[in-house]
Amino acid sequence: MTLRVQGREMSFSSENPRETDVLSKMLAAMTGQYFTVKMTRLGKLLVVENLDQLFETVVEQMAGVTPEQKQQSKEQMLRSYGEKAFKGSFETITNIYSNSAVEKGDTWSIDTKLESVAAATLKTTFKFEGMVDGYHQIVGTGRFETLDKDAYSDISGMPTKYHLSGTATSAFKLDAATGWIIEGTVAQSLSGNAEIKDNPDLRGGLTIPMSIESKLEYRSH
Repeated sequence: MTLRVQGREMSFSSENPRETDVLSKMLAAMTGQYFTVKMTRLGKLLVVENLDQLFETVVEQMAGVTPEQKQQSKEQMLRSYGEKAFKGSFETITNIYSNSAVEKGDTWSIDTKLESVAAATLKTTFKFEGMVDGYHQIVGTGRFETLDKDAYSDISGMPTKYHLSGTATSAFKLDAATGWIIEGTVAQSLSGNAEIKDNPDLRGGLTIPMSIESKLEYRSH
């Protein structure tokens, strides 16, 4: 995973965990671990089990990390990648199917609720493009909107709310026999503001312009 923030690039990898890189060490510790997902045949997740416990166990077992770093890492990982966040995020690549038979050129819409740092909804219109290079292909275009724009969340001890909106484009190759996903990409673009409420540690509060670009790529093994 590579992040670019204010011109600075940060990379994290489970394959190369440096001693001072807490996130990469956590990702390395998670490799090969298991949790359970139950979903409908159309890719909508019903239950995510043991993912939160997995994060907590991995953090507690990490060596060379202070108790304060462990607690902060645990909170950040659960907020960004825990069971609630995982459900919506993973559905952007699985909950893509129409609930009725389609033919080439047909479209349908799906609403996905995302719960990470800020709760949001993603409304996507998908289109079946038929057979492409031996695979069935689906493409999608969607729009993000932040839910409950007046709700504050505790971010590193600071009451923060988000006003974000943006778009997502996606493309999926499906196995022609099973209909399951062979390969998928989701490109997201979000912009808006993060507002930190007036508090004892930040008098007057602060409004921070935000712009987020991400590209997720998935491949079956």
